[in-house]
Amino acid sequence: MEIKKILIAAPVYQKTEIFIEYLNSLNNLIIPEGYEAHKYFVITNSPEIENLLSSDEYETDNYNFEKEKEKGSHVWDKEHFNSVMEARNKILKYARKNKYDYIFSVDSDILLHPKTLQYLLQDNGDIVGVVYRCSQNDGIGTNYYYGEYHRGYPDLERLIPKGLYDVGVACASVLIGPRIINNEKITYSPIKGVSFSQWEDYAFNLRSRVLIPDLQVYMDTRLPARELTDQKQYNKWMKEKEIFKIEANND
Repeated sequence: MEIKKILIAAPVYQKTEIFIEYLNSLNNLIIPEGYEAHKYFVITNSPEIENLLSSDEYETDNYNFEKEKEKGSHVWDKEHFNSVMEARNKILKYARKNKYDYIFSVDSDILLHPKTLQYLLQDNGDIVGVVYRCSQNDGIGTNYYYGEYHRGYPDLERLIPKGLYDVGVACASVLIGPRIINNEKITYSPIKGVSFSQWEDYAFNLRSRVLIPDLQVYMDTRLPARELTDQKQYNKWMKEKEIFKIEANND
């Protein structure tokens, strides 16, 4: 049986304590039979994190990932957008060069259920996200979109009956399939004349839809992830993670 390869990857500019929880979450993922998984991170200005990884699991660069927060929302300028875009494009090139079948792109503040990869692989989409509630905007947002600037929060009832849903854009924690990896025209770079494509996930999803007309973009709501964007969320997680482990073992 041919073994299929999954690259678990992300740009990283993160607090060490949050990255430790993130890394534990990745290490606890169940890898289905017939697959193998490797990690690859593009790290900037985080030397403590480098010490947590083996030398073949990361490279460093001088991107500007740092983001400012204002009234609970992320405020990004053009330099920040470009930095994340360039790092994600580097991950795409790495996956293509090393013949990976899938990329599991998981932002470095996302914690996953151990069975997440099993579910996403079974979903059989080109882009399949695992849902979570965003802690910004009073926690009413989610990590999927339907159209230009349309976040998922008007349809939070879709999270109640757990299942698999067609969405416009999936981001932050997504399994990317072979048809995208094998199409070298697909990147995270902005699309000329399309203002909202400065968000690299929008550019990636939109370009994928144009180049693969029957593209399948899904959001799986069965095993919601957790987001640790700040110290408050981290502290809450540290109090609740033992309960999470018990519930995960019972799923």
